[in-house]
Amino acid sequence: MKFHSVEMQGTLLTEKVSTLPSWSSADEGRLLYADDVNKFYYGTNAAWAEVGSGSGGGSSLPLILPKNCSLDDTDTDVSRGSAFNMVDTLDFGPTALGTVWFTFEFPSTLDDSKDIDLKLVYNLSGSDDSETFRFQVSSWSYASGETPGAAQAASNNDISTGTSEDGKRQSETLAVIPNSILTAGDTVTLMLSRRSINPADTYTGTLQMLYIYMSQTS
Repeated sequence: MKFHSVEMQGTLLTEKVSTLPSWSSADEGRLLYADDVNKFYYGTNAAWAEVGSGSGGGSSLPLILPKNCSLDDTDTDVSRGSAFNMVDTLDFGPTALGTVWFTFEFPSTLDDSKDIDLKLVYNLSGSDDSETFRFQVSSWSYASGETPGAAQAASNNDISTGTSEDGKRQSETLAVIPNSILTAGDTVTLMLSRRSINPADTYTGTLQMLYIYMSQTS
């Protein structure tokens, strides 16, 4: 049944369900409210998306914050610090490998056919101009009951230090987490490293990571 040019007066109630059902192609364009989590969802052409999340946008993915990262036992040239006397950081040093780990669940409400974009937000503590630091990201994705297998091939991100950028908030887009490893509801583990002993890394100062922002293109 189709209605045209309906003007509502009074309360408008949308479809309400006890929990979000499995998505099917018949749900494209459907709007509903999930009572168990108190959230609205709409059906895209591929999955359920939370209303207000930007159709799989970064608001449903966690910020990679220093406090939520674990320091590696082997690649130890990284420590917890602060920038601008106000922001917690992870300080990646210039003399040896430094690695941290971060784990999150890829929400079942997001689209696992889209890459996850990564934006590194950082501060440089050291005044090397026009040099390069190498930041590497490796990723694993695994379901409940599975043991993590081989990592997605590591991405090397060679980032220029620019000119007179010491002590300033900066950001850089990193290589994506490819959708080929993503499955909705899986656990994703990231290994984040500064490869300071690699010849490509010529920066003699400390890279202070403020956070990494994860998002998906709408």
